[in-house]
Amino acid sequence: MSKELARWMDDLLQEIDTLKFERKNERRVRVDVDSKSVHSLLELLRGRASFVHLSAISCVD
Repeated sequence: MSKELARWMDDLLQEIDTLKFERKNERRVRVDVDSKSVHSLLELLRGRASFVHLSAISCVD
């Protein structure tokens, strides 16, 4: 992933107010999101970013 694409993704993720994210490197991002915003995040990633696969999902209840 280029640095330009990484910046674009960072800008996209900032559209969800309750989302917290930390870029680990150009290809890896940690995203913390509350349960109320998960659907919005997934729709944003599928729709605007054209993602069709997430490599890791974990949750804490």
